[in-house]
Amino acid sequence: MQASDFPERIQIQTHSYCNARCIMCAYPDTVGTFKGGFMDEDLFVKIINECSKHQLEKIELFLMNEPLMDKRIADRIRYAKKKNPNTIISLSTNASLLDAGLADKLIYSGLDWITLSVHGVSKEVYEKIMVGLDHDKVFTNINTFLSKLKKSGKQIIVNLVCKEALLSESEQELTKKYWGERGQKIHMGLVNNRAGNVEGYDELVPQSFDVFPHCTRPFWFAGILFNGDVVMCCMDYKREVILGNVKNSLIQDIWKGDKYTKLRDAFTKKDKEGLLLCKKCVMNKVPDKEHLCKI
Repeated sequence: MQASDFPERIQIQTHSYCNARCIMCAYPDTVGTFKGGFMDEDLFVKIINECSKHQLEKIELFLMNEPLMDKRIADRIRYAKKKNPNTIISLSTNASLLDAGLADKLIYSGLDWITLSVHGVSKEVYEKIMVGLDHDKVFTNINTFLSKLKKSGKQIIVNLVCKEALLSESEQELTKKYWGERGQKIHMGLVNNRAGNVEGYDELVPQSFDVFPHCTRPFWFAGILFNGDVVMCCMDYKREVILGNVKNSLIQDIWKGDKYTKLRDAFTKKDKEGLLLCKKCVMNKVPDKEHLCKI
């Protein structure tokens, strides 16, 4: 498989923090293994400006974090859209911070796509899965956002997602019914092990996967951490595979550099030992790239 000339999709981590401790996420198990921080504005501008010289499918302003903890997120979306008018600008959020004021800012920021991660509809189930978040507050936030969006006339794609295996059949039906009544379809996705970084995954979701058959991420995706480090994958919570740093290098130079080339060669040859993350990851079982890197 031939890599694209420049990443088709880039995720940018404007900061490294999350305010939830969801049971299916690697963040709670790995947050103490790396130094966190916020991306400098100059670095963000540098990244967006380089992207503007290429035609990307998507620029996603989230990566292993809760993006709405960045108080400049609406301004950053606005700048990204201004410089990349033909590229989809997207967010993925747990909506816990999506109050009425922020809803207005996002709706009029130039945002094209928002993924809302909401696992279950009943208070007991939701708060058991999305530890640290308040069910009533989140659902109020989402419903307020949907109402404001409808009144605004803005065309923002709303993508509601949850993990099917974490919900009983009755909870799944309640969830579908609740959002269906509000004109929304919820995508029931797979639970993945975040490249082996979710502790207790086998007990959480007992299932067997083969590696490699489908994932093609190294050929079209790049992730940029708050400090400029480039990671091959949105599952690299421990920062195990760093392919370069964009502070003093161009994204394209890193994309076409030796580390990425060797990574793709190992991937093409199905060399598990040469792929530290991939050999531990269950996401290779997912055949459609539209299902990857959305949460």
